[in-house]
Amino acid sequence: MAKCDYLIAAGGTGGHVFPALSVALALRYIGYRVQWLGQANSLESTVAKAHDIPFVVQKSPHWYGRSKWEKLTILFPLYKAISQMATQLKEINPQVIIGFGGHVTVPVGICAWWQKRLLAIHEQNAIPGKANWLLSSFAQVIMVAYPQTFQYNPRTLVTGNPLRGALTDAAQTARQKMRKLAVPIRVLILGGSAGSVSMNNAVVEAFIQLGQDFTIWHQTGEKDADSIRARYEAHHKDAYVEPFIDDMATAYSWADVVVSRAGALSIAEIVAFAKPSILIPNPRCANNHQVANAMHYVEQKVATCSFEDNPQLAQELAGKLMYWSANPQAYYAVVETAKALSNDNALDTVVTTCRQLYQGQDSMVEGDAMD
Repeated sequence: MAKCDYLIAAGGTGGHVFPALSVALALRYIGYRVQWLGQANSLESTVAKAHDIPFVVQKSPHWYGRSKWEKLTILFPLYKAISQMATQLKEINPQVIIGFGGHVTVPVGICAWWQKRLLAIHEQNAIPGKANWLLSSFAQVIMVAYPQTFQYNPRTLVTGNPLRGALTDAAQTARQKMRKLAVPIRVLILGGSAGSVSMNNAVVEAFIQLGQDFTIWHQTGEKDADSIRARYEAHHKDAYVEPFIDDMATAYSWADVVVSRAGALSIAEIVAFAKPSILIPNPRCANNHQVANAMHYVEQKVATCSFEDNPQLAQELAGKLMYWSANPQAYYAVVETAKALSNDNALDTVVTTCRQLYQGQDSMVEGDAMD
């Protein structure tokens, strides 16, 4: 098994995986040997393979949502995963381990402490996940996107959420070319990569209530694409529907307003492009962290928040969209506030912090973090 300088540990959801990918590619670009640790047949394994990042398989038990008794039954599989990881780490011998969340990071984080290896973690959400909450006791540095996260830990550093260099470049261009709000208003809807039946239906109902003053680009998820497309067509709405949007830079640049789940990475991208947004937190997320994510940006006055369990959600969405249509000056004020909040340096800050953990060996490799 080849040795590496940095071992990236991230898995489960895109919110963990894509920030990790940004950092992995940036470190590799400047000359470091990077490997990725995750579950087999997973999102992270697919992403790592697509970018030719050597992948280390870790069989880590999943304890989220389990009863107390079920958690006891995974102690032995967890012990096996830690033992396996201890052997793998000796073979790979990473100088720094960087965890981005997901249960797959726990065995490697514990082994890092056990073997006295350098560990950095990055928490994307306002409320930390269980894995990062546990590993915060072991990590030499805790990088966060929200200032209130781990705020009383002296090892905490606010970095923001790292975005791919190409996306940051596109966001800078979009902010410089911010156009005048005109009819029809362009609305981008992001229900998460897996989609959400309830959110998708509420959004369609909102646009059915509205006139022809809006054009729509709707990411529905695979299972809802055909039915949602048919509903728009039945009501003669100008809507482009697709299961998943690959080119997010184009989508954000196209939009005037974004209606989105409140995943940390999605919000970071929306703010980077300085787009006013209506955030609909996923009510099934652990610790209700999407609500905390959304409310932070509501307080910053760059977003509004609507809740999925509101029986009047469609009417509320329609009203908010009509408000911005009727009050362009209020819209422009939100745009300017978002511009001031956008963080183009998050990736460089995370990469620089990880390089500083490299025990003074950074002189071996020179360069800047790029995509």
